[in-house]
Amino acid sequence: MAPIARWRTSLVTIFVVGAVACSGEDPATDPEPSTPTGSDSAPASVSGDVVIFAYEDTLFPFIQEPFQAANPDLNVEGVPFGDASDTVTKLRGGFQADVVETCAGEMDLLIRGGFLQPIDTSRIESWDQLYGFMKEGQGVEVDGQFWMAPTQGGIDGIVYNADVIPDGVITGYRTMFEGEWEGQIALENDSTDSMPMVAAALGFPDVFNLTSEQITQIRDYLVASDRIRTVFDEDAQLINLMEQGEVHAVQAGPELVRVLNREGGNFKFVTPEEGSVSWVCGLSVAESAENLDATYAFINHMLDPATQAAVAVELEYWGSNPAILEVASAKVIENLRLDQAESVVTNSIPEVIPENIDEWDDAWRQYLAS
Repeated sequence: MAPIARWRTSLVTIFVVGAVACSGEDPATDPEPSTPTGSDSAPASVSGDVVIFAYEDTLFPFIQEPFQAANPDLNVEGVPFGDASDTVTKLRGGFQADVVETCAGEMDLLIRGGFLQPIDTSRIESWDQLYGFMKEGQGVEVDGQFWMAPTQGGIDGIVYNADVIPDGVITGYRTMFEGEWEGQIALENDSTDSMPMVAAALGFPDVFNLTSEQITQIRDYLVASDRIRTVFDEDAQLINLMEQGEVHAVQAGPELVRVLNREGGNFKFVTPEEGSVSWVCGLSVAESAENLDATYAFINHMLDPATQAAVAVELEYWGSNPAILEVASAKVIENLRLDQAESVVTNSIPEVIPENIDEWDDAWRQYLAS
């Protein structure tokens, strides 16, 4: 099964901590401090060991250090993964984790595999306040039980080099693949990330629910395209391709603009006219969890409004706790449209794992081999 990928802005390694603006404007320049300070009534600290198995950005110091400071007797081990396939492979091999980061749309694989246990919502302090639309993602609730506490979400669109491509030339996926502009694009090496773009360019109405005939059409379209420069597997690879001018447009979130423009680039983000793909991710409790107190303490830390606001500033993700609007500055709220998250997500295309994923993956492999 192919993973659902989430854009990550840099790379980290395993560590142990001891005892959406078209212009590319950077909300991180806002004077508001980006380090979470915790709530006024901090919960009792926890101790022991906890293993957090997560996307690399959830392991960044601006998130982890305040959690460690609030729990000085807790030994925190953070282990990053790249996608859901990495998660399943490691858990199937017996890897012991307490917290597992998950995304709506990939939950079925993890639940059926027996890698997660249901969330005890009574241990999540802000559960009742979380956005309902984020709790409605595919697989978040199954048979009356919740399996993920949603923490953040976002959308993907098109990031392009404005020094090469004039504004207004790329308006969506069709014009990215076929428009009158000079340059090339890159595709993520993942069927569920790249094939929906082609489905949208071809005008298919449901880009995650494709027939066998449509999948074949997408494969043939990819093979025939002369606009595709390469596929990429890692964020660092894509950043290098964009900075070196080998690739001029790619599907990604608006946070990529900030990364590229920090080095003097002139990259911009556009919402595709065919619609943006949205994602919702959160934290789950591993079936192998040994320290439930620390597990729920970290989930509550990620849902704290101060942490949510810091994530919005540093990573440009939307928070799942509406209380973020009471903490984030007016500039951050406006730039990231935090107060419009529900309307944007509910009018977007939710990213899911297709039922006929094997057909998708076969077609993608055939394209790569062509």
